[in-house]
Amino acid sequence: MRDTLRRRWLTLAIVTAAIFALGVTLVLMMTPQYSATARLRIDPARNPLAAADRNQQEALNPEAIDTEVTVLSSLDMARQVVRKLDLTHSPLFAKVLERTEGPALSSSEREDAVANALLQKLSVGREKLTYILSVRYSAPDAVMSARIANAFATSYIQSKTGSRQGTAERQAEWFRQRLDALGREVAAADARVAQYRAQAGIVQGGGLTQGTITDQQIAPLSNQLATAESDAAAARANLSAAQSQVRRGGADEVSQVLDSPVITDLRRQRAEVLRSMGEVQARYGERHPESIRVRDQLAALDAQLREESSRVVNSLRATAAAA
Repeated sequence: MRDTLRRRWLTLAIVTAAIFALGVTLVLMMTPQYSATARLRIDPARNPLAAADRNQQEALNPEAIDTEVTVLSSLDMARQVVRKLDLTHSPLFAKVLERTEGPALSSSEREDAVANALLQKLSVGREKLTYILSVRYSAPDAVMSARIANAFATSYIQSKTGSRQGTAERQAEWFRQRLDALGREVAAADARVAQYRAQAGIVQGGGLTQGTITDQQIAPLSNQLATAESDAAAARANLSAAQSQVRRGGADEVSQVLDSPVITDLRRQRAEVLRSMGEVQARYGERHPESIRVRDQLAALDAQLREESSRVVNSLRATAAAA
């Protein structure tokens, strides 16, 4: 064996070098592929239409999650992504449209061709036993790969939100129609009762409260009117005071805003974040990712404070208008 290697070492070296050179050449000729992954969390607890915990648990069974995976990787979802990113004019899919023989493709056929090409490099799956769905797409362009993965996730969220909103609107419309019908029936019944009492001369009450039907109807109406006027005046006074405080020092000076437990909790969180931001910036500097994260958290809390303050003032305005 040693004699053989000694006599043919040059041949073995040449063959090894040729194979190595061929492998390097093939690797250099390969087109790089970039994979981007977008993750979605399925959280039925945030579904306002879920009436009970039992319904929420049923919505989390494996069959329901597999259904969501199928929806994410469906041809309809791919068509939405094609239209959203205008991929029929992307150079990345030019070869897909060029390989088709025959007459020129229509716009819908071009969308279908690009959508099918998208699905070939799309991977959607559940991460282990969690409620996280990962959407992975591979392409020679790193930026386009990330845009396509994010577009699939965004289109899925918009489709789910739109369907739930439509269901809620249909339910609300049905309830409004039912309430209107019942209100008309009650009004008609009250009118017939009042007509019968007037014709029969029936009076209500006893003792000192006896009187005609008209007298007995006027008394509670007068009390209700006085109460309503008092409530309206109080609501207008609160709104006027709040608007005056807003003009002097902003929504943060409104009494109802200061008394809000939500505002109090948000301000407590903001104070903690401010203290943490000082420590983080002193330790790592302003450009450190941890410093940036703390600043983003502070900005989010400020936005929530402004939104909650505006909600309280708008609530006062709505209450005054309703009164």
